[in-house]
Amino acid sequence: MPLTEVLVFHQADGGQAREDGDCFRPNVVVSFLGRAPTDHLLCFDHDRLEKIEAAVAVPAAEAPALFAAACADWQRGAAATALEADACEGQRQDIAFSARRSEGPDPDAATVSITLVSVSPP
Repeated sequence: MPLTEVLVFHQADGGQAREDGDCFRPNVVVSFLGRAPTDHLLCFDHDRLEKIEAAVAVPAAEAPALFAAACADWQRGAAATALEADACEGQRQDIAFSARRSEGPDPDAATVSITLVSVSPP
C-alpha cells in the first residue's frame, strides 16, 4: 500500500526514550471502529511493523458505550492490565494495546485512540 513518511518527535524520558523507527501514514482509507481515522500511523523498526496508532472522532453521546464495547472486545482473550471509563490496556500474545477516550474541543465529539505495539513474547 502507498505510504507517506511522517516525522515523529520525542521527548527524552529520563534518558530511556525508545526510538520509534520510521513512521508512515497510509495513503489509503482504512476503518477504525467503523469510521475513517482522523490520524493513523504505521511505525517500522528495521523494516518490521512495530507500532500502529489510530484515532477516530465519534459523536460524544455515543463515545462511552462505543469505547466500553470496543475495550471489552479488545480484552476478550487478552491479559487485561487496566480498565477504566476512559482507558483500557492489555496484551494479546505478542501485541500490547493501549486505548483512550478523550473529549475534544468540539463538545459534540470525542476522540477514541489506540496504540498497538509489538512486544517480545513472555
